Amino acid sequence: LPALHDRAVVKLINAIHPLLFIYNEKLKKATVPVNLSLDDKNRILVISGPNAGGKTVTLKTVGLLQMMIQSGLLVSCSPDSEFGIFRQLMIHMGDTQNLEFELSTYSSHLIHMKYFMENANGKTLFFIDELGSGSDPNLGGAFAEVIMEELAKRHSLGLVTTHYLNLKVMANKVAGIINGAMAFDEKNLKPLYRLIIGKPGSSY
Repeated sequence: LPALHDRAVVKLINAIHPLLFIYNEKLKKATVPVNLSLDDKNRILVISGPNAGGKTVTLKTVGLLQMMIQSGLLVSCSPDSEFGIFRQLMIHMGDTQNLEFELSTYSSHLIHMKYFMENANGKTLFFIDELGSGSDPNLGGAFAEVIMEELAKRHSLGLVTTHYLNLKVMANKVAGIINGAMAFDEKNLKPLYRLIIGKPGSSY
């Protein structure tokens, strides 16, 4: 049972995805914990790094634990962790193209982002996997900057994964947006699944 607050905050200490933990335990593998903080000062975390390096798993871990705690369940993290109670969780993950409505991957992405920008507020926690992907990198990157800037203006808290260089640069310049990277063993070319806050990562 972590500390609960009636304000927008997420402070995870040694958090693990419970299903991943059970899966790894059967294989006798260790599960690498997640440590991160989001608050008024650092509202949006941009996570970059290698493919299959744990970016999406980090998003899912934070999102699942938030849903669990708001449903009255105990969570798989240190009791020193802190959770705010959010009015809305907004999630955009995976390919949501739809043949029936003639939506491509990218047009579907934009429709979701439009909803996020129009409805997010200071009591929103959002998760966007591969922000801006599915189109020309220059165009997609420009759209992604505008989306992230607008969500920051609305004082929402959230996690974004990306491979776009411009978003990594933006995170160092815009107040409230910070970089994070999934660690990578450059010598053995293996992902380490550990989140490092404060610097961007390479896609490898």
